[in-house]
Amino acid sequence: MRMEKVGLFKFVKSPLGKNIYKAEVCTSSMDLAWKLHEAMAFPEWSSVVVDRQINGRGRFGRAWVSPPGNLYASLRLPFKSSESLFLTSFIIAFAIHKVLIDLGLNAEFKWPNDILVCRKKVGGVLIEEKAGVSIAGIGINVSEAPVLDAVKDMRTFPATRLKDFGVCITPLDLWSTIISAIKNYTDIFSEKINCKKLLRTIENHMAFLDEKVVFKSNNGEEFPAIISGLSSTGGIRLKTADGEKILHSGSFFPVVY
Repeated sequence: MRMEKVGLFKFVKSPLGKNIYKAEVCTSSMDLAWKLHEAMAFPEWSSVVVDRQINGRGRFGRAWVSPPGNLYASLRLPFKSSESLFLTSFIIAFAIHKVLIDLGLNAEFKWPNDILVCRKKVGGVLIEEKAGVSIAGIGINVSEAPVLDAVKDMRTFPATRLKDFGVCITPLDLWSTIISAIKNYTDIFSEKINCKKLLRTIENHMAFLDEKVVFKSNNGEEFPAIISGLSSTGGIRLKTADGEKILHSGSFFPVVY
C-alpha cells in the first residue's frame, strides 16, 4: 500500500480501492471517523487506523485499553437500518474470526461482539449509528494485551494477543485483510440470503454453543444456562430451568474457566 501525507493524516492508497486514513494518536478511531464524516471526507467503506487511542471505548462506554502496537480501526459501513445493525455486527465478527483462522489460530465469535482465540479475548467490535450512517469500531490485540488488573470484573475473559501465538503482522496489513474479508462476507450474506441461514452459519463458529454458562443480565441478576444459539433479532438463545429465554443484552461466563 502507498501512503501519502494529507493534512494531519497519512492517507493510504489501498489496493482495495478504498480510503484508509492513518493517524498516530487520537481520542479514538471512532471519534476521528465521525469527524471525517462530518467533513464529508468519509464515504462508505472508508476507514481510519490509529497507532494509539487516548480514550478508546467498548460496549456501554467502557474503556478500551489501547497501548501502541495493536489494531484500532473504524470503518464506514454501507447503510443498514437500525433494526439490522446486529446482523452487520455478527458479519464483521464472523469475518474477523475467519481471518484469524486463516492465520492458523483457534478463533471463535463470542456473542455479542467479541473475538476469542483459545477462549481468550483478542478483539471486539462496536457499531455506532447516527442519522442513517453506521461506523464500526474494531480493535485487535496484535502485540500487546491488557492485564487482568486493568479490568473490574475478575471473571472477565483474560486477554491475549496475536504475538503470543507466533503471528507477526503489522496492524495495517492485518486491517487490509480484515476489510477485504468484511466486504466479502457482506456480499455473501446480502439480503438475497435469508436471516435464518446467516444466523445458522455464524452459530457454527460461535463460542460456548451448547455449553453451560452463568449469564449476567444488565440489572445484575445471574443464573445458569446453556447457550443454544442466536435469535432472528440478534439476541442470544438460552436454555434455562424456566425454559428458553432470548436476551438482547448482558454477558456470560463459563461455569468452569
